[in-house]
Amino acid sequence: MKAIPSIMIALSLLIPLVRSASGDEPTPVPMKNMAFQLPLSDGTTTSAQIIQMEPNHSWLVYLTKSGHFVSIRLMTTIEPPSPVDPPDPVIVPQKLQVAILADKETLTLEQITILSDPAWRKVVSESHTFLGIYDPKEFAEGGEKPPERLLPFLKAAEGKQLPRLMFSNDSDKVIFGTDLPPTSAEIITILKKYGS
Repeated sequence: MKAIPSIMIALSLLIPLVRSASGDEPTPVPMKNMAFQLPLSDGTTTSAQIIQMEPNHSWLVYLTKSGHFVSIRLMTTIEPPSPVDPPDPVIVPQKLQVAILADKETLTLEQITILSDPAWRKVVSESHTFLGIYDPKEFAEGGEKPPERLLPFLKAAEGKQLPRLMFSNDSDKVIFGTDLPPTSAEIITILKKYGS
């Protein structure tokens, strides 16, 4: 069949044309050829080849039934890798300093019951340091001077709803704060999650 030699001749002419059209100096371009039979609209087939001339571009080259040379530039789309979700932060068990800030004048009976529960207090006394329950209003301007180790808690709780359960680490950095949980059992769960 005469089509194959004709295609090879056409391809040998196409390579320098593509390079010169790009404006670059002719340099060796690695090519990956794939030959196959291309179906035409009249039901016949013709010899065709795909030539890779650039990392993301290839050329489809074939001869029509009437002998015309056709070249089509193909572009390969490279999809970016899917983003990987960052792993959940590793919580390192540690000895905690536990403080509760509350407006003592607005505590409900349920909150007072939770704060008085010996179950969570026992967990704190066995593994951590309980700083106590404090009302920030007591340290307002002109009031008592807060203990030094309570200062990070007071700062972290500014503008937050009270009562508030808070933990700091040995470096006096507040690492956790939340509204007072509705049950003593939930306080114990949080203590075990963040503490040793």
